[in-house]
Amino acid sequence: MSRLKAIIPCLILYLLLSGFCYEDAGSYYGISPVLLKAIARAESQEKPNAIGINRAPDGTVKSYDIGICQINTVWRKALGPQRWAMTVQSPCYNAYIGAWILAQCRMDHGDNLSEVLSCYNTGRSYSQLMKKRNYRTAWKAYRYIARVRNELQNIQRSGY
Repeated sequence: MSRLKAIIPCLILYLLLSGFCYEDAGSYYGISPVLLKAIARAESQEKPNAIGINRAPDGTVKSYDIGICQINTVWRKALGPQRWAMTVQSPCYNAYIGAWILAQCRMDHGDNLSEVLSCYNTGRSYSQLMKKRNYRTAWKAYRYIARVRNELQNIQRSGY
């Protein structure tokens, strides 16, 4: 039994890195698996145990980003305790939740990649941030969009 416990995390990591989870999650939510992989690279460098800390300008912790797709803790309530636990524990499920969030952003903002990526990263489209003159968050979204686009180009060159 202890051997099985050691093998399962390795198997999950192998499936995730081989693209299985991106393909499956992307297919389920109608999201490009290449885009999911690019987001995972930009968000966490595809590290399943990555944790990001989001701070307010005064330095206080506002929220955390968890896992390969850096799912923010603001989603904890919407997901409920059981699905949140799976999001934290399973890299593959984390990719599914990333695809679910992207699908919601696309429903709200259409097929404009910059607007969808800004929504995924900040909860608002880039144009919404600019209209509200939230330049600090808009600049963060702009840099994020550039990172994801760069990862998309890298993945496409490597023949994913």
